[in-house]
Order: sequence, then C-alpha cells, then structure tokens
Amino acid sequence: MIWKAELYSGQILQEFDNGVETPFSEIDQTQLKVFGLYDIEKQLLHFDGASGKIGFQNLDLQKLEKLEGNEKLTISYNSEMQAFKMDPESLKLYNSLLLEQNKCNMIELYSTGIFNINGLPFKLEAEGNGHIFDFIDHQPFSLIHYKDAITDFISMQNSAKPYKRVDAVVKYTVGYKKIYTFAKHTFNLSLKIVYDVVQRVVSAFLYISCDQSFDGKLRFFFGDSQTEIKISASANELAKWEKILSNI
Repeated sequence: MIWKAELYSGQILQEFDNGVETPFSEIDQTQLKVFGLYDIEKQLLHFDGASGKIGFQNLDLQKLEKLEGNEKLTISYNSEMQAFKMDPESLKLYNSLLLEQNKCNMIELYSTGIFNINGLPFKLEAEGNGHIFDFIDHQPFSLIHYKDAITDFISMQNSAKPYKRVDAVVKYTVGYKKIYTFAKHTFNLSLKIVYDVVQRVVSAFLYISCDQSFDGKLRFFFGDSQTEIKISASANELAKWEKILSNI
C-alpha cells in the first residue's frame, strides 16, 4: 500500500510517484483534506529466460497503438536493494502505458475525522454524563501513519550463509490523535485503523481518556452497523478498545 494526501488547495502528494519518494514529513497537516492508504494491484512482468522477452498479462492492446516501436525498458541491478529496478524514464513509460491498476483495498481519513474503509464510513461518538459527544468536524488533528515491517535472510539447506534477503510490510496503520474540548469535558483520543497484511483483516484501536469521571458508552458506526460498549472511568484514566472491522 502507498499513501496519498490531498490538500485543500487541490495539491496531491504521493508516497511514490514515478519512482520518486515523498517524505511523510512534507505533508502540511494543517491543510490536509484527505489522507489515504491504497493497495494497488499491479500487473506482473513475466520474463522468459530462453527468449529474453518480457511479457504483460491482460494488457490493453489499444495502449500499444501509442507505442512507436523503439521504446526501451532499462532494468538494472540495485545492489543496495538487492533487486532489479527500472530507471526513471522506463518507470514513466511503464506507469503510463504498461501498468494495469485497480484499487483493491483502501483506508482513507478525512479532515472531519471520518474514515472510509473500502467504501464504508467509520466514525465514533460517546454518550455519558447527560451529553452526546460527536468526535467529528474538529480540525486540526495530529496524523498517525507508520508501517510494521520485517527483514528475513533465507539460507540454503545445511549452510549458514544467506543467499536471499526478503523485506516485507506486515501491517499498515493510519489514524489520528486529538484533544476534544466540549463545554464541560475534555477528551484525549487516539484512534487507529490497522491493516494486517498477513491475516488480511482491518481492525480499529482506540485509546481515550477524559479530564473528569465518565460513566456512559462509546458508539462506533461502520457502514450500516453500530457497536456500543459501556465505559466507566475515573478522571484521566485511559480506556482501551479494539475490534476487527472486516476481512479483506
């Protein structure tokens, strides 16, 4: 998955764009309209070692009409990444004409504090002490985004010397931190949506506290479903909640 940020000005920032990486720190969070993680299903290259030809599955033949016949894909070995990589010009050609893309999974966070998880909205509210607290439309918030990754070295049988290095992201997290101040209550909230790549599930993780004793319930809305949990906490006591939202 890669992140994409849309600012109120209409500017779009992407984690990777034609091989160029944009640092997450370059996002002006005060101007952030939408931040999303998108799982792009990419068409694989198929290399025939006997003929030396590279083929593409399910390629739109109408795209080939745009090619003049002398285009080149330059692929070179990157020793640091321990992988073969296209040069910038080849990557532009690949992305513009040869790549079949379909968004198969996405997690978006809007400036309102509402999530969009594969087309289903997810939001939070609380009820207690005689009030209903709606945790949306309270910009700005502090954006949370990170990845959990592993690096493994595979060895040949009966050999301690590794011959292959495998890097993989196992979890993606997007969410926000926010202090909500209402008439008589102040809440400190951290809400995260986590996509577990290995288990292929999306889960919500909530950490919340109030500046005074709170006796009531938390209410979660996900698509057409609604979940309520009772909460009774002393002042500034941290309450935790987690739930699997969907399998993808």
